[in-house]
Amino acid sequence: MSKLSSTDLELLIRERNKGKSLRQMGQMFGISHEKVRQILAKHSTSRVMLLPENAVAAKLGYPVGWLYQLRKEGLVKPTKPGGRWLYSEEQVRQIPSLIAEMRKRG
Repeated sequence: MSKLSSTDLELLIRERNKGKSLRQMGQMFGISHEKVRQILAKHSTSRVMLLPENAVAAKLGYPVGWLYQLRKEGLVKPTKPGGRWLYSEEQVRQIPSLIAEMRKRG
């Protein structure tokens, strides 16, 4: 892959946000995981951040159990590479409204 299209770059960033590994993305595009890392480092305007569940709970001020409940109900779908639940920045932004909705239902 000599030149990466903007569509391919968006796909790379989206797949990374979903928790795909650099190796998996490299296989998708027929390039090395190191090349994927370089591309993301060069082109990603905001670093792709995945936050561990305990950090998300602390940042938002909610008990971890509430995040568990959101996962259990399928309202949020974090990734779990290596045994730890990781949330994208977009998911973290959605959590307060999801929790508010969940609490209304009782």
